[in-house]
Amino acid sequence: MKLSNLVSVRNRLREHNRDRQAYSDFMTRANYSLQTTLALPSIREIHEVSQARQLRDLDQSLQNWYDSVDRIVNDINREIDTHSQRYMSESEKLWFRNPKDREILPLSCEAEDRRYIKERCELYNDWRFPGVLFGATDQYIIQALTGLDPLYIVDTSHDRIDNTIEQFNERYRYRVRKYINKRTDQLAKLPENQIGFIISYNWLNHQPWSQIRAALDRAQELLRPGGTLAFTYNDCDNHYGVLWFESQGTVSYVTGTMIRNYAISRGWHIVNDWTDGINLHWLELRKEGELSTTRAGQTLAKIHADPESVKKYIEQQRVSEREALKRQQELEKLFKELDAKQQVEAAAAARAEYEKLIIRALELNISDPRAYEPGKLRRIVERREIIARNNKHPLPKR
Repeated sequence: MKLSNLVSVRNRLREHNRDRQAYSDFMTRANYSLQTTLALPSIREIHEVSQARQLRDLDQSLQNWYDSVDRIVNDINREIDTHSQRYMSESEKLWFRNPKDREILPLSCEAEDRRYIKERCELYNDWRFPGVLFGATDQYIIQALTGLDPLYIVDTSHDRIDNTIEQFNERYRYRVRKYINKRTDQLAKLPENQIGFIISYNWLNHQPWSQIRAALDRAQELLRPGGTLAFTYNDCDNHYGVLWFESQGTVSYVTGTMIRNYAISRGWHIVNDWTDGINLHWLELRKEGELSTTRAGQTLAKIHADPESVKKYIEQQRVSEREALKRQQELEKLFKELDAKQQVEAAAAARAEYEKLIIRALELNISDPRAYEPGKLRRIVERREIIARNNKHPLPKR
């Protein structure tokens, strides 16, 4: 079974176990109703023993169910951990191959989700502090950060930065600090302890775990006390994230749990953790301390993008999103077809195994073997064969 299937099954089982509170509430109400009803002597004499026993049996059965689900989830997690090591190794190899082979696909998300990210960026759009945009992949993000003075745009491609900022007027383009670095450390040589806000949109999604850790560590050195790092990432705690890695090979394999645990261990404070449940995962981390500055004023006017350029860019974004959505739908359809095929093959294999078991039972003179459950019948057959071998006489044949 593919890792994306395992993660999907694990998450569905976790959903089942999240209704424990509802079960607890039900048992509380049931006990209360029972005690109220049994307050009548005539009713208590008839029903007290049977009702108490049924509630006790129900409680034990449900506890056994939840415990069994927990055991299954733990076994699946061990299997996921085994596959994860191989996937993380593949993710590292994919990143360090020829940079020309890397493809940064646009994030497929709803307009409300994109608006949410833009509004979060606008909260940090403060002219008193410089900012860093990590990866020039979205003009909407820059539009929400035009107040940062200055705005550093860090990327590995001149063309990607130029294509993104050409929507703005010439004066603002001169204000942008373009920083091209083709080395592993994308944040080298930027001013330390000066930045107020760092954002990475659809950039760390494509970098392996080693590079994400390095980016978190370097961001702490660049930010002022109280500064914020915000970024999107490909969360493989969600089976869609694993599926994207398996099918595309352009995004990284990393889990939200790994990122959050590492960030906390490095002294970051998680101030916002949000997801649309499918592709978009957004995390905001704050450095220890209080954000402050000595700047007293700014003489620049508000920056607006050229309307025609914005219109053209919006249309390009919509085309890219439609293509990405179409590609995702095709992948999901293929995933469902493969899942259905696996279920059919598994059912056929189970039937063949059961037929072999029936034949073995008939050879051992086990009467009416079809009356037994498969698990019970298998234990009877194995026990009969062991007894025959220990007694050193041939098995009976029909």
